[in-house]
Amino acid sequence: MPCDICIMIKEALLALNERSGSSPYAIAKYMEEKHKDVLPLNCKKILGLQLKNSAVRGKLIKIKASCKLSEMAKEEKVQL
Repeated sequence: MPCDICIMIKEALLALNERSGSSPYAIAKYMEEKHKDVLPLNCKKILGLQLKNSAVRGKLIKIKASCKLSEMAKEEKVQL
């Protein structure tokens, strides 16, 4: 079962929909705006780890310091 942070990351990337990918700062800002009441205190550290792990698994594509969803992750019903 995917973690809540993973679901929030995918939601943020789909909502931001930037052509060259979204920065971790933009993803964190979106998550704080939409999910302020349920985010853990160390959400930025968890976000960094999840982005790194998802890139290694092929769910995200790293473009310089930004990330965007891979085609595989876009098509999946299961989250990151």
